[in-house]
Amino acid sequence: MGSLGVWQLRRLSEAGAVRLLFEQRIAQEPFDGTAPPADPDLRRVRVSGVPDWDHYLLLAGKYMWGEVGYQLLVPVRGAGGAVLVNAGWVPADEVEPTLARERAVVGERSYEGLARVFSEDAGAAGTFPLEDGYQRRWRGISPKAMAGGVEVPAFVVYEGEGIAADAEIPDREPPIGGWRTEAPERPHGQYAFTWISLMFTLVLVWASASTQRIEPAAKPPR
Repeated sequence: MGSLGVWQLRRLSEAGAVRLLFEQRIAQEPFDGTAPPADPDLRRVRVSGVPDWDHYLLLAGKYMWGEVGYQLLVPVRGAGGAVLVNAGWVPADEVEPTLARERAVVGERSYEGLARVFSEDAGAAGTFPLEDGYQRRWRGISPKAMAGGVEVPAFVVYEGEGIAADAEIPDREPPIGGWRTEAPERPHGQYAFTWISLMFTLVLVWASASTQRIEPAAKPPR
């Protein structure tokens, strides 16, 4: 229990370093998505190009406000190449109307958001079948596999504005974009307190039990 408490204190320190790095990264100027830096993760990014809605992608099992839906991804093709953009969350029953609205916006578009780097995942498609020879639905993100042979960098642009952790999401029309301006954290300090408290409680119980005198049982009369 003591070791677990110390481990959680170490995790608390690591989380603080992650939070500081996150704040430093999002404070930097946005970079061009077709000319990313060596480490684009958690950096703001701009992408300009034509979204290829014929090859849209749906990331399944995403909930908002207690409603199941998808994250809608699309390759955006610009002069410097293609970048995979996560346009935002769409309710499961509004995919087609949302796509119709997006397709109606013709020509080049600009997207700005947060870059997140993902490793390639051989199981990202899960058990979803191909649709007309194309892998439309996915369980996880694997940028190069999702792009279907189109050369894209290893990051995805989460389109939208930064939103504070305790703020309501202002967007209400799908696709609902945005990203949190604070790194997600777990209560490592509370976990450490719990484990260390349990350790001392166990020691006190053991010490108390060890000092109690146990009277021998009386012998039955002959």
